[in-house]
Amino acid sequence: MHTCDNIYSGFHVDTTITVVRPGLVVMNAERVGEQNLPSLFKGWDIIYIEQIVDTGYIDTALCSEWIGMNFLMVNPNLAVVDKNQYPLIRELEKRNVDVIPLQLRHSRTLGGGFHCVTLDVRRQGSLENYCA
Repeated sequence: MHTCDNIYSGFHVDTTITVVRPGLVVMNAERVGEQNLPSLFKGWDIIYIEQIVDTGYIDTALCSEWIGMNFLMVNPNLAVVDKNQYPLIRELEKRNVDVIPLQLRHSRTLGGGFHCVTLDVRRQGSLENYCA
């Protein structure tokens, strides 16, 4: 476990920091900058996302528009990303990450993105420490 001070105190830390693979991370630029970048990520390639596409909600939003930054890494080079998140998709593709753009309707209404609503129960390969 790594503590991150002065970043974000709500739910869904993956609307603020999302690790893509060892050495590559996506940061919510509204919440993280050089002044509060966790030391764990010093020296990593950092994608600072300045804007996210608000996909809307019905009645009540259980999370912010930043749930669009909540994506699922299938493997170190393949991500499942909300199809509306063009800036994020472009940045991932610039770094040779293939993207499967899918629609997850009502993610703000239900309070979860692709990373929240999935659970990998079988994985191949060995356990890897991204933070060593």
